Amino acid sequence: MTPSRNRGISVGCISTIITQFTSDQNQQIDENGLMRGLLGDKLTDERQWTHLKEKTFYGYDADESMVRIALMNLMMHGISNPNIEQKGYTFQKL
Repeated sequence: MTPSRNRGISVGCISTIITQFTSDQNQQIDENGLMRGLLGDKLTDERQWTHLKEKTFYGYDADESMVRIALMNLMMHGISNPNIEQKGYTFQKL
């Protein structure tokens, strides 16, 4: 698990996965000049979509506001059940 402040990385991962599983004819160049696919039309098994949306992305943060932002951001990008939790950081000597 990683702090949810890395939520931008998670959204980047979603984009990369969806692009890799989008057929060439459904990809387009985005505003940054990168090839992007938005459909994921090669993911034909519903179990693959379920795994992607519910069991792929995990994270935590101590700040409740950051957790909310991370959850909203992931949900806006199609992740129906993001696993982002609020947890306090613990620091201890080893």
